[in-house]
Amino acid sequence: MTPIFLIGAAVLLTSETLTGYDGILLPFGGHLMPHKGNAPSSTFIDTYLYSIPLPMDMQEVDAEVFKALSDANRLKILSMLSSGEICACRILEALDITQPTLSHHMKILSGCGLVNVRKEGQWSYYSLDRARLDQLKEFLGSL
Repeated sequence: MTPIFLIGAAVLLTSETLTGYDGILLPFGGHLMPHKGNAPSSTFIDTYLYSIPLPMDMQEVDAEVFKALSDANRLKILSMLSSGEICACRILEALDITQPTLSHHMKILSGCGLVNVRKEGQWSYYSLDRARLDQLKEFLGSL
């Protein structure tokens, strides 16, 4: 019988799922690693979790982005920025938050690459990083 060829983000391999196959072909960059679970092992193959590493551009979408999106005020800020560049003073007025609180939110949003900052005099102007948002859309679309 021909070998099984696996394509996917994660597949649990057990003696039952491999019955009747002569071997496993992995795509370039794929790898097998022992699964840390309670699954019983009855063969030399044991139980493995198969995974394919994410492409470099998708590795850049990390947990920090999702942490940044987990706050209601930051989501409101992103929504405001969707219409274009905005001065920090306008965001302060719209959200009714203090300047230190806004600075905290903007540090998080700019730190993960979702927002660009431009200084002009005493004010900061913020805009969305469209390339980073496109990267995030691509990542979510691949799930």
